[in-house]
Amino acid sequence: MRTILIAGLLLGLVQTTCAAPPATAQDVDTKLQAIFKDAKIPGAQVALVENGRLTYLKSYGHADVAKKVPVTDDTVFRAGSISKSFTSIAIMTAVEDGKLRSTASSPTSRPR
Repeated sequence: MRTILIAGLLLGLVQTTCAAPPATAQDVDTKLQAIFKDAKIPGAQVALVENGRLTYLKSYGHADVAKKVPVTDDTVFRAGSISKSFTSIAIMTAVEDGKLRSTASSPTSRPR
């Protein structure tokens, strides 16, 4: 079964592919459906969080295309290499917030 994880970066993708940012949840939904169709993404779960509050949650497509199993709130997607992107975004956010210095050396650990 082929699964694809679509992350929170989708909102940025939606905004960069639109002349104007989506104004309503329906606008977001319409644009995401078009993006998923064009990119041949079989299924995704999208959650948008604003100010710590879930504002949008929707399942798209199929978790298993061959068996026609739809994506649901309980569908588990493999994270794969996307965790590297999340980690780098978290690090750079900490740098921008002054919580981490980009020039600091990383600690080293040596086996004993």
